[in-house]
Amino acid sequence: MLSMIPFLAAAIAGFFGLSLAAAIWRSPAGVGLPAFPALDHIYLQLLLAVPLATLIWFLILMLLILGTVRLLSLGLREGFHPVRSRIGWQVWATERVLDLARDLLFPIYASLFTPIWLRLLGAKIGKNVEASTVLLLPSMTTVGDGAFLADKTMVASYELGGGFVHIAPAKIGKRAFLGNSGMTAAGRSVPKNSLVAVLSATPAKAKAGTSWLGSPPVRLRRVAQSSDASRTFEPPRKLKVARALWEICRFVPTMLTVAITVSVLSLFSWLASHTGYFVAAVLGGVVMMLAGAVAAGSAVVAKWLLVGRIRVGEHPL
Repeated sequence: MLSMIPFLAAAIAGFFGLSLAAAIWRSPAGVGLPAFPALDHIYLQLLLAVPLATLIWFLILMLLILGTVRLLSLGLREGFHPVRSRIGWQVWATERVLDLARDLLFPIYASLFTPIWLRLLGAKIGKNVEASTVLLLPSMTTVGDGAFLADKTMVASYELGGGFVHIAPAKIGKRAFLGNSGMTAAGRSVPKNSLVAVLSATPAKAKAGTSWLGSPPVRLRRVAQSSDASRTFEPPRKLKVARALWEICRFVPTMLTVAITVSVLSLFSWLASHTGYFVAAVLGGVVMMLAGAVAAGSAVVAKWLLVGRIRVGEHPL
């Protein structure tokens, strides 16, 4: 049932996207656009609908996931609960939905909008928080000002044992760092100015300013280096605006994905109508390989245009 969420959003977006695109381009006099007779072709109409349909799909999917998570958060309470219980199902379903969101809603993750998104889901998020593809139980999560949650981190995730599921509040302190694939389990906290390293677990007890590595975690010696706060914890407004403008471009790959999907389906439809279903099935592999080549090629082009050659160095976040 939960896996049907993106398909439901796609159906709604496809309907509204095609309807609005048809209304716009079939009624140029009403919107001041020139008439293009060639756009009557169904494929061109579909391509014209791609940007609008993508945006509608994305927004509808966000609302569906947001509503689902909010509903699943009702009645959750700290403690040990049977795995086969209402609360056990709720916490499991919440993580599955949010894990799906990390893939389908990736443009809003690891961005300026991520803290806002996490707040909407129900988590308590402080100011100037930097969050990437974090997986959490929103109603049990608190993140302090200036904290950093790296890729694939897990916060307040449930624990299983003896047929029970354990959930409890988890906290990331001010300017604390939870490294890539780091975990802060139910009932644990990362103290302020502390660090939990890559693929490491948060200890049951820790002092502020300490660092931890491994699972089970071991105290790690660390010397903090001073840096310009305006390039790390407290960026000025102009840097935030510049970053936001760049992050808007993250929707382009999503639109390209939709455009490739539309092209593949249109090509299959053309092959089936002109050569028959058998030939379309035989050529299906070639069509998919071409679509994959276009997708891979677009990623290569984007890498060299936007990033260029990667060189060794340290750069402020």
